Amino acid sequence: MPLREARDQFEKLYIERQIDLSNGNMSRVAEKVGLERTHLYRKLKQLGIAVPKKQRSTEEE
Repeated sequence: MPLREARDQFEKLYIERQIDLSNGNMSRVAEKVGLERTHLYRKLKQLGIAVPKKQRSTEEE
């Protein structure tokens, strides 16, 4: 597997696990993974990770 694909797969698993551990609290996830929230959302979109529904409805309000 090419390095880039392996890295993306690892990042996806790591971020999904952090989302699970923080119960969908994206501020906490951003802090844990060392990204600003805006960059975290960009990374989620890039990796094809869906934002947890409870978080999505909170941000729209």
